[in-house]
Amino acid sequence: MYKIIGFFMAVFGPVVAFAQTNVNVGPAYAGNQNAFTLLSTGQSLMNLLIRVLVGFAIVMIIIGVVRFIIAGASGSEEAQSKAKGTILYGILGLFVITTIWGLVAIVRRTLGTGTPGSSDLVLPCVPGQDQNC
Repeated sequence: MYKIIGFFMAVFGPVVAFAQTNVNVGPAYAGNQNAFTLLSTGQSLMNLLIRVLVGFAIVMIIIGVVRFIIAGASGSEEAQSKAKGTILYGILGLFVITTIWGLVAIVRRTLGTGTPGSSDLVLPCVPGQDQNC
């Protein structure tokens, strides 16, 4: 156990230390990297992960519905039961993902840790109006 902890400290220790100062990481990154850009990158990756998980849950619901329809046509009670389970797990997964996503958004807004001047809610703009869209 101590070897694993020591390994992670040796690998990720410099990452944490370099996150506190400006570090040029090469031509692929035009600017300097610091702790805020590291957190921004992590937030972007988490947003991508949430979208992928929501998509996966929706696909599972669709697969369950298709299996239920096919099982209903064949009259197999066991296949219908499995299809209902797939639909249920897809709906529960979607509920858990969106609930946690909403709670995190509430905490971010309450603590004021979001990006200044932006919100997660994007309102549509009316064409031809003088708005900052």
